[in-house]
Amino acid sequence: MSDLPATTRPQSGDASAPLRLRALMEREPEEHQPVREPNPEDAVQDDAGGHSSKKRKRATTTDFTRRKRAVAACQFCRLRKTKCDNVRPCCGYCVRHKAKCVYGDSEWLEDSIDNSEQDEGMGRQILKQLEMIKQMLEKNQSSPLQSNPSINSPATFSVTTAANILQNSTSPNVSGLSPWTEATDSVSRTTSTKANSPSPVSRPHALARCESLLRWPIFNGIVSEEDAKVESFLMDSDYKTRKQDTEGSIRNTTQEHVGRGIRDDAFVPLCRKFLNHVHPRNPVLDADELMRLARVAEEHGVRWDSESCLVLVVCALAAYTVPWAPPLDHVDEEDMQLLMKNQMDNRSESEAYYLAAKKRFGLLGHSIQDIQCLFLASMYDKYCLQPLQAWFHLREASVRLHAHLLGQRQHLGNPGSAVSSQHLEQRVFWSCWRAENELLLEAGLPTSGLEHLSYPDAFPAPPPDLASSQHGATSPESIGTPQDKQRLVDEKGWCYYLAEISLRRAIDETVQVLYQRGDYFWLQNQAYLVRHYHEFEQQISLWHHHLPAAVQFQVDQPSDNEFSYFLYGRFSEWRELVLRPIVYHVLHSPSDSVHSDTVHHAQKAVDLCAALILKHSSLMRHGGSWFFARKTFLAACIVLAVVLQPNRGLQPPANWKTLLQSSLQTLRFWERDAPDIRKMRIILDSMYHAVHQRTGY
Repeated sequence: MSDLPATTRPQSGDASAPLRLRALMEREPEEHQPVREPNPEDAVQDDAGGHSSKKRKRATTTDFTRRKRAVAACQFCRLRKTKCDNVRPCCGYCVRHKAKCVYGDSEWLEDSIDNSEQDEGMGRQILKQLEMIKQMLEKNQSSPLQSNPSINSPATFSVTTAANILQNSTSPNVSGLSPWTEATDSVSRTTSTKANSPSPVSRPHALARCESLLRWPIFNGIVSEEDAKVESFLMDSDYKTRKQDTEGSIRNTTQEHVGRGIRDDAFVPLCRKFLNHVHPRNPVLDADELMRLARVAEEHGVRWDSESCLVLVVCALAAYTVPWAPPLDHVDEEDMQLLMKNQMDNRSESEAYYLAAKKRFGLLGHSIQDIQCLFLASMYDKYCLQPLQAWFHLREASVRLHAHLLGQRQHLGNPGSAVSSQHLEQRVFWSCWRAENELLLEAGLPTSGLEHLSYPDAFPAPPPDLASSQHGATSPESIGTPQDKQRLVDEKGWCYYLAEISLRRAIDETVQVLYQRGDYFWLQNQAYLVRHYHEFEQQISLWHHHLPAAVQFQVDQPSDNEFSYFLYGRFSEWRELVLRPIVYHVLHSPSDSVHSDTVHHAQKAVDLCAALILKHSSLMRHGGSWFFARKTFLAACIVLAVVLQPNRGLQPPANWKTLLQSSLQTLRFWERDAPDIRKMRIILDSMYHAVHQRTGY
């Protein structure tokens, strides 16, 4: 008993079981005779014969007690506390579950579980360890960090170890590091922060989000202390208020669609609209199968199954979607009101289909079709600027995808399995992974762990009947029939889809490399930031050069199709992430210590932010509208930071006031759907006026 750690409570399936337990589980079975358990009927018969006192006395002896504790159940059944049939060499339960069956004396295990004194000692030990962790954290926060902390220094290791202990014991792993992206060997996995930082950054994703800019020292006196403490606009906003505002907006819309409800004759045209305008950017469905289901629903009505649920949620998305158009250079107040009215009318129509689909969510299982329904529901929630609800449905889809893949793992990569089914699995997997990765970066919402799943395919496989494979060309002139035009759209969509997956990996790698150590590290390592800027810039250029011609774009030129438009936006966001640490260094370091090349790179970031504000001013509703609003807020904050420091060699855009007004207009347009965006608009408006008062222009 003395060698058993007091803080260990072995549980079934626990990989962290004590070494003695693991050694016992791996030891070969020991042959011994089973001990016969006392039979209550024997005791009754002995009472009738007048020998009950002798039997009862024998049952309470020390020898019998010791023998009773050494029961013949195997270790697995003893841990589960279930009856073991004692079959040698492997009991029936272990045979059914393919577990290693071990028989042996485990009296120490029973003592460790049943001994109440051990429980109390364990509690005291846990409290003692937590107190030690608290003391280490307090000691680290009370002493300023060195100017260039070594990754092997004891102080850094102690606080990192303590933070890891706390994180692992209270929350799941949400680091978001994908199996395809690893930071370079020169990057430490520790997190360094400023000594006086009001809210230390615990994960690189937190430093990459727009909320972190409110804590930049340059905004002291510009941003209130209360606003600087905001870790997440989404979590700090009142979700109840969001729901009431949204429901009230729907009730107050025009009566054009009231009472219209679900129309059977709309299933086919809405599904066709979905395939034209929604499906190409996220091809998780089989187009032919969807149209077959739409025709069945049109002829026989909707049923209470996943097929009808899929048709309904697709119709909801289609009713809420308008064809893509390039963003307008200027939108006046009258145009904004007209856009709001049209979008609310579309929302009123789409809600009927979505509510009907939601009634069927509880009947869904773990098939690919069931998972598709939940994933598309998360897309609809993004349309409505409800990222928390989108995360809920996406999480549910990912969990069920886990179960589906584990159940079908023997078929993955099997030449005898159905090709179409395997392709759908690939599409659903990578769509869920991409959506989870984006919500982790922008909202800090934990993932389901798909990034840690050893999936055999690095990319989803495109269908074999794309336009280029059929015609050998992608120009519109070579396309004749409507079917050919649709294949051209599908080809562009697949190029965009695969490029997006690649981009998400590259952005994740950038965050891990540049945002892991915190903004304090940015101040002390100018050469490191510039070196990695050149490395990432080369990677970005290569990525851009190898884009397929169907979705290729030209920098600083308007895109001619929606796929190029969205890829250019993602391309710009990647460059901004690379350049932001350099901007921070230039704005917060002494002027004489900043190299002229560093200032030149920082100026690129300022110009890029000006372009991002204009690009994200689009008022067209789609699945990325909520993310666009956050990006325009971030870019506007960087422009204001440059305006505050005119003596750092950085020049703000000449039209920076117009850019700020455009950013505020974009946030004002979307804030009716999202209280977190309303809070962003209020803070940005306050910052704008405070900067104007301080600078005088």
